[in-house]
Amino acid sequence: MLKLFFKYFKFLRSYFPVLLLIFLADLLVANFALITPLFSKILFDYAYPLRELFLLNVVVLASLGLYFLEFFINVMSDYLGTYIEQGLTYDLTEKLFDKCQRLPLGFHSQKTAGDLVNRFTSDLDTVVQKSVMAIPELVISLYTLVSILLIAFSMNYKITLLALCSVPLYILETKFFSKKEEKLQEESINLNSEFYDTLQEKFRSIKTIKAFGQESNETKRVIQKRRLMNIVAIKQGLVTIIAVFANSVTIRMWTIFISWYMGYLVIHGELTVGEIVAMLAYVSMLSGPIRELASMYSSLVVSMVSYKRLDEILTTIPEDIEGKKDGDSQGKESQIKEGLISFEKVRFSYGLDEKAILNDLTFSINAKTAVAIVGESGSGKSTIISLLMRFFDIHDGAISIDNQKITSFALRALRNQMGLVQQDFTLFAGTIRENILYGSVGKTENDIIRACRQAQCYDFILDFEKSFDTEIGVDGAGLSGGQKQRVAIARVMLRDPKIIIFDEATSALDPESEYKITEIINDLIGKKNFFIIAHRLSTIKKVDQIMMLEDGQIVEQGSFSALIDKKGSFFRYYSMQFGGFESFRKILEIEYERVHRYGSRFNLTAVEVSSYQEIHDQHGEAFAADYMGELELMFKKVLRKGDNSAVFYKNIIMIMLPEISEEGVAGFYNRVDQALVSQSITVKGVDLPVHLRYSTIHVGVTPFKVIDDLIKMTIRGLEKLGDIAGKNFVTQCLSEKIKQDD
Repeated sequence: MLKLFFKYFKFLRSYFPVLLLIFLADLLVANFALITPLFSKILFDYAYPLRELFLLNVVVLASLGLYFLEFFINVMSDYLGTYIEQGLTYDLTEKLFDKCQRLPLGFHSQKTAGDLVNRFTSDLDTVVQKSVMAIPELVISLYTLVSILLIAFSMNYKITLLALCSVPLYILETKFFSKKEEKLQEESINLNSEFYDTLQEKFRSIKTIKAFGQESNETKRVIQKRRLMNIVAIKQGLVTIIAVFANSVTIRMWTIFISWYMGYLVIHGELTVGEIVAMLAYVSMLSGPIRELASMYSSLVVSMVSYKRLDEILTTIPEDIEGKKDGDSQGKESQIKEGLISFEKVRFSYGLDEKAILNDLTFSINAKTAVAIVGESGSGKSTIISLLMRFFDIHDGAISIDNQKITSFALRALRNQMGLVQQDFTLFAGTIRENILYGSVGKTENDIIRACRQAQCYDFILDFEKSFDTEIGVDGAGLSGGQKQRVAIARVMLRDPKIIIFDEATSALDPESEYKITEIINDLIGKKNFFIIAHRLSTIKKVDQIMMLEDGQIVEQGSFSALIDKKGSFFRYYSMQFGGFESFRKILEIEYERVHRYGSRFNLTAVEVSSYQEIHDQHGEAFAADYMGELELMFKKVLRKGDNSAVFYKNIIMIMLPEISEEGVAGFYNRVDQALVSQSITVKGVDLPVHLRYSTIHVGVTPFKVIDDLIKMTIRGLEKLGDIAGKNFVTQCLSEKIKQDD
């Protein structure tokens, strides 16, 4: 504890002269307090009994003079203390924030914004206050204690020793309550951080909250967080009250006993009235420094929570932006010339105990090649980009650019030659010009205009009255979503990086803007290296190659047309994300929102084509996919207005029906069977059998948070039907009513 305290006390070196003045001022005030009881002794033993008016006047004037002098010195000491606290706050804020900016993303991914804000406010204030005042207060308290003991011992050592007998009990009480206060302080800080996170989230999402009419519910959630903070604060207050009461009882009872004992001595002629008055004053004063020392110990124990939280920032190893990162690198200002990129048996996970996101990933990308990385969420797409830019370092394997390991690049040099356009892009408060110039030094007005034309934002910027000098507010609040993203793209284009990475970069653009950006991307193909993580067909159709990821491995790689013709993993992914199922999902999301908003109902059916596997085994995957396509067309002909269907995956077709009864659902199954009897399913001249199984969920106000959970639950119902065989047409209905009260 002391080691950590003195670590921060060293930050006060430049303020030591001022700190010495504070110490001397407090020492002088402490001496004034020690003199005051002697005035009482003079009055009671000399001035009053001897009726010395002159002596009385001298003592009263001296007391008055000491009071005003003490007041002036205290004001000066408080001012100097404030000066040091503000200076130290400034210094530590600069040091901590600079360190925070240099810490790896692994650190920031484990901390919330509210937690870090709390460290820069509440924790920093606690550390500064303790670091500035703890040593002077400790020295003054010890000096006062020793001085009182010396004076008291000289007057009556028996009474002084008797007064000290209460100290051990006082220390035990203080130690006991300090542990309680430390635990509650840590809990309070954590709750404060969560509360800040909640407030930031709600204010950032105010448009969504209003759109869904959730103002009252969100107020309840915030107040619930505040209520938890209040409970802990009440506990802290209760512990403090009990601690103060226990300590006061100890001191008061002992003081009463000593007062009785001194009265006993006066009655027996062993003490004078002046001596008893002075001794009572000194005994009372003795509790002051003891209480102060105990309070300082308790407060320091509690404040260690804040010391440790700040120290976590200072002791975490930062990224070496300017130089080398590992022992083998030289930290050279290497230049990317061609842009040949290779991953060799790369393994990576975000935690030591977590499952590997990438495992023995190997691929190469030629210079000036545009590559699209696609795959389900969690397959490792964004992780590849994070490793390429060294936001995280790999566990095993190697990543190279132009046959140089990226660990041989200085981090700043590496990242300065890459341009990242993210889905969750950030604009800062300021002008459009300042945001576009962010991270670019020495760029001219012509460079800015060129970048803006490339990002298709030049025309709308000129429409503003102040053009490039238009203030856009915090997070670009003065721009639309599409405008903000195009400004973010212009910021990257201005840097003219050798490698450009688009991570869902066109997700917020309207169709026209997306088309223009796609044209820019297409125009740059063959001139620069591109990585595109996207789900939209427009941004990946013309790239040189597509890498399909599953569980951190590349399962397919090739051009768009080649992968579509192959009808493998990418074809299935494309069918779900870009094809009919994506449209079906959007319709389902709209219907699902109506359920929550208006209390409506609908039915979701999963149809399993049992005959798919047999056809797949006999004729191959491509033939089976065509079979499913024909079958889906048949379903669309059978469906009525308001119904929707799409192939989900391989042999599963999802159907959304309006709110109908179980009998109505069964009637729909029969209608499908009759249609299948009257129509043959023919693929490439081959008549094929059809075996179907159905699972339906009647959807009311559901406990599902996302559409995918609802889909999985519907499909899971098929597992409860068991094996069915022997008939061309089998209809079996599994109906599950999923309802939950608000």
